[in-house]
Amino acid sequence: ADLQFQKLVNEYGQHPKENSDTVTILEQLGALLDHEVKDIYARIRASEGEQFRNDERISEEIASRLDITSTLRRCFSQWDGGFVICGIIGNGTSFAVRDHMGIRPAYYYYDDEAVVVASEKETILTSLPRSTEETIRELPPGHLILIDREGNHLIKPLLKVVPERQLKRCTFERIY
Repeated sequence: ADLQFQKLVNEYGQHPKENSDTVTILEQLGALLDHEVKDIYARIRASEGEQFRNDERISEEIASRLDITSTLRRCFSQWDGGFVICGIIGNGTSFAVRDHMGIRPAYYYYDDEAVVVASEKETILTSLPRSTEETIRELPPGHLILIDREGNHLIKPLLKVVPERQLKRCTFERIY
């Protein structure tokens, strides 16, 4: 976390209020997303500025061009250790990412009404009675669930995954 904190200050010009894992993660992801939005805005203004005089239209255009997967990959590939991180960004896209070594467990369920991610199957089974053991799946290590603002979802690799024999699954968390 200290190395990432220094990177935030020195490379991204951020000044987090504290040096904790959570604050560092949020600041780093926010900084990368801001940078991506500014780049898209500059490209639009340079090549198509007249077409987007209305701020609402340019905001929609930026949201449609934002490559969330690439931004998340740049951010999460710098981290080590176990994590499952879920979030929602300003354009309405939600995501969940699992560490590449499978240290932290992550399960998901989806249907026409919901996409749910939790660290335990039991949580999903009890909170969504329509789910079953067969409809709940494990999010593979290093994978991303991306849910757009229309509710469409996709699951794809985000981080380079270590071979199965080298996964470092946390046995303590799997006891429950």
